[in-house]
Amino acid sequence: MNALGNIGVGYAQVGDFKNAENTFTRILKIVPDSSKAHNNLGNLYLQMNHPDRAFEEFQKPHEFAPENCLYHFNFGIVAMETGRYPDAVQAFNKALLLRPGWAMAHKNLGILYYDYLDNLEKGITHFKKALALNPSIPDAEPIRRVVNNFEKQKIPDS
Repeated sequence: MNALGNIGVGYAQVGDFKNAENTFTRILKIVPDSSKAHNNLGNLYLQMNHPDRAFEEFQKPHEFAPENCLYHFNFGIVAMETGRYPDAVQAFNKALLLRPGWAMAHKNLGILYYDYLDNLEKGITHFKKALALNPSIPDAEPIRRVVNNFEKQKIPDS
């Protein structure tokens, strides 16, 4: 199964999406609860710009391997991309339970709360945690500006 999985990933990396999909599907016919194959298929559907299909696939790995924080994280990404914000929050929080201190999970929770769920305070809290854990996290400067602007607005005028 690992060899087939590697072949599928190879196909995906060179843009041969049809053969990649066929390979992952073949694995799932043999081992229907292969969390790795479902995760790879979800990633493939994201590459192919099929987020709803990716959402379906990413639901399965974190059911079959609930201890794997990456599967919860990936599910959170696709849930966020498809507007399923409560699912995304739950997935990123589960990823953080399994891997405390994951800066990217905090960053994504910050985005969810700040931009989509109208909970600015909670968003800023997660942005601050992400920056504290990894000061050079992707998009660190825009996040710092958001945090600084928010903090300035909280300071009462004298």
